Amino acid sequence: MPPQESSLAQGPPPHASDQNLQHVIREIRQQLETLRAEHCAILKRIALVRQTLNGLADVFGGDLIKGEVQDCLSLQTPPKSGSSRGLTEACRQLLIESTVPLTVHQLCRQMQERYPQALAGSYRPAASLSVILRRLVDYGEAQNHVDEKGTRTWRWAADARKSDGFRG
Repeated sequence: MPPQESSLAQGPPPHASDQNLQHVIREIRQQLETLRAEHCAILKRIALVRQTLNGLADVFGGDLIKGEVQDCLSLQTPPKSGSSRGLTEACRQLLIESTVPLTVHQLCRQMQERYPQALAGSYRPAASLSVILRRLVDYGEAQNHVDEKGTRTWRWAADARKSDGFRG
């Protein structure tokens, strides 16, 4: 085999392929960062729309919001028989319905009573709920507070605005 063919069979010199690989990795990272930022912005917009519609339902009555909008918000709608409510939706519903701030363990007990299927696949239910609660705070849907005993409590954001001491 001539010398030119053997160098082509081995590919580009190592430093050139490393540079190309680094360029591709940088591009992928930039795309992921952009997508994550867009995802976060979309989730915040969804939370704002949910809050607005929940506020309208509070003012004008939940009966006025029907159909697809109500399904999206899960406004006081029990799951249809045979279907299971998602863990995040069940968590939202329990926070909306609660008149007092809840700890993760209180929320977990209520979840097991009302929506046992939502927690069925969870190895550590309290840890799963903690993650969801932190996300709901990030979305602006829930707020948390550390009470005088040092216990973290959670409340639906619309309720938290009415109460002193809560923050998101």
